[in-house]
Amino acid sequence: MVWVAIRNDPIIGSSGFLFINQSGNLVLYGNDDQKLPVWSTNDSVEENDICAAQLLDSGNLILVRKRSRNIVSQSFDYLTSTHLPGMKLGLDRKLGIDRFLTSWRSADDPGIGDFFPYDQPKSLTANLCL
Repeated sequence: MVWVAIRNDPIIGSSGFLFINQSGNLVLYGNDDQKLPVWSTNDSVEENDICAAQLLDSGNLILVRKRSRNIVSQSFDYLTSTHLPGMKLGLDRKLGIDRFLTSWRSADDPGIGDFFPYDQPKSLTANLCL
């Protein structure tokens, strides 16, 4: 497993339902009734544009605008414990994203574990724990 949408409170079993809503966001429901979402992207898409989700050969799950082919959201921006070719690490000042790896709590719990690449959260000096 490379990416978990809600690491600290994942859906148990295989009852999740993922789709693109009217606003162009990926939305994950914990079951088929589609009443309360448990996770979603929070991206704005132009009113007359349509989005599509695509799992690339690289393992990157992207949400892309069909007309312009611009990526709206991508899983490679939200790292977990695995680094794949094409993933970027570190602070992206333009996007305001700090990409870093974190451990799982345990072998079967994807929640954020105790090992971080920084001495303190949001620090710019990395001390990678191996």
